[in-house]
Amino acid sequence: MAAAHRAGTRHVKRDQQAGVALLDTGAAYFAEIEIGTPPQKLKVMVDTGSSFLWVLDGCIDPSECGKSPKFNPGASKSLSQTTKPFHIPYMDGYTTGHVAFDTVTLAGQTANQVKFGLSDNLTEWNIGAAGLLGMGPGPDSWWRTVVNTWSKPYFSLFLDPFSQDADSYNPQNGGARLILGGTDSSLFTGNMSWVPAQTDLWWAVGLESATIKGQDVYLNVDKKYCIGNRTIAMLDSGSTFMSIPNDAAEIIYPALGMQTIGGYDFIPSDNMTGSDTTVIYTFGGIEYPVDGVWGCDTAADIAKAFGLSVRDLSGSPYWCVPNVVINTEQYWVFGAPFLQTVYSVYQANPPQVGFARLSKAAVDTGNGKNGTTHVAGADSSARRRGVGLAVMVAVVVSVLTSM
Repeated sequence: MAAAHRAGTRHVKRDQQAGVALLDTGAAYFAEIEIGTPPQKLKVMVDTGSSFLWVLDGCIDPSECGKSPKFNPGASKSLSQTTKPFHIPYMDGYTTGHVAFDTVTLAGQTANQVKFGLSDNLTEWNIGAAGLLGMGPGPDSWWRTVVNTWSKPYFSLFLDPFSQDADSYNPQNGGARLILGGTDSSLFTGNMSWVPAQTDLWWAVGLESATIKGQDVYLNVDKKYCIGNRTIAMLDSGSTFMSIPNDAAEIIYPALGMQTIGGYDFIPSDNMTGSDTTVIYTFGGIEYPVDGVWGCDTAADIAKAFGLSVRDLSGSPYWCVPNVVINTEQYWVFGAPFLQTVYSVYQANPPQVGFARLSKAAVDTGNGKNGTTHVAGADSSARRRGVGLAVMVAVVVSVLTSM
């Protein structure tokens, strides 16, 4: 039985590199995959923070996943189902179902009898996707079934925050993308900085320092949460926020000017751009500035979006929504706010992650279609105002109310 379920590739030449365009909905990044025979096209979230592919084949609670597309098991001639259950908890919500095996294709790369999950129960979803593609370092990650065919033993990500329209992969089109088996040199400048990684469960690297407005942020030194003598920083493309320990928040929150109003955290501002909210993180001896704010708007629009009274926000004409939340552990989760500021590369053997500065072409890729001129987080004037506050607020409210 085990032999029958061993994944294998087909119609694939070695030494290849392939790319796929990613769609950014304002909440996460999605790619189109094909599962089954004949292939069923499904939109799935690309998540470096987990290592398992699952798709919906049903929905116990329509309020959670009723609007999401589903995989039809009965339509696939190559599907092999099992009775083995799976349960995956996430920072927000969970999914459950049973394990199956089938043909899976991404970016023209096909693997047979890939292990994945058929889910009929999940919570805190509501993003309109059919499932999740785990690109973490674990043994069940889909990419491990095809990595031996790649020209380079790694994949790379460019998370353009303004990829509202994902075309078929074409470097001339711009936009966010996932590249299998290599990098796109047009999207970064200078040398790639490689940092040793811990790949037991996550793509985790050692955070050397963090500062805000010249003030050092406390970094935990408990060996349980360290790589060597460095604090663990987990890289998670499926997270819309930066998640930090409480000790670090005690420094970062006051420096950001955070105020809690009606159960939500906001930062007052005199204008739509906001004040300097840059946090500087150091990996491999190189500093990376990340904006601590997701977006800003008028007090009236913020009040309306969050169901607050305008009088609650009368202390400032504009308010900004932070992209930093507190977790109950002592590790850091570096989500989209950080990954949007760098070109990142992920390699399991030897385990390491590469970071490079974004090129002008990458920074300019958001220009035009959405009327924006910056990659969010590259500096403190780069707000996500171009993608619309309504999308941003929907995600913020969902995350904050589930914590």
